[in-house]
Amino acid sequence: MPARAKADKDKRHPSLPYSELPAFLAELRQRSGVSARALEFLILTATRTKEVYGACWTEIDEGARQWIIPAARMKTGKEHRVPLSGPALSILAAIPRSTSRPFPIGRTTMQALVKRHMGLVGVTPHGFRATFSTWVTEQTDTPTEIRELALAHISGDKVAAAYQRSVLLEKRRTLMERWGRFCAGGEGEIIELRPATVAGHRS
Repeated sequence: MPARAKADKDKRHPSLPYSELPAFLAELRQRSGVSARALEFLILTATRTKEVYGACWTEIDEGARQWIIPAARMKTGKEHRVPLSGPALSILAAIPRSTSRPFPIGRTTMQALVKRHMGLVGVTPHGFRATFSTWVTEQTDTPTEIRELALAHISGDKVAAAYQRSVLLEKRRTLMERWGRFCAGGEGEIIELRPATVAGHRS
């Protein structure tokens, strides 16, 4: 296992220990409503709060199983491609396209859900990125550059950044599938979701 990475700026946000995450998500899945699904999607994709509540259907490519967040919406100012795991795609598949956004919620909605309704005082939605980062570091042999790219922490080295974007997407996809299985409390081999199982579920 790689050594624990130095804390980054995401880890300044209070976070839930990864050992407690499957139980938290099991409780979250019992809740109906768009805010619960948005929070679950945020956790499964290890993305930032504003990236989720601002997401548009036009950014979702279900056939390619990815979410392409444009540079204008990213903190880094760089386009970010998020591989969508089977559980993340399942959330999207269950949402009717009655609006232009999968999660038409307010800026503080997910924080209110965590604090007032789930009882996690001090834990923030953004803190789940630290939960993911710690899990990757302590429970997998994932190279640091893949973890950092999954979190949209862009390298200052332009050559390295270009390499990461072009080569590591499928490695990140494998990581996110593994994360999805962990979040669901599953163990064992990673099960890839074929595009045909999600394509054409709605017009």
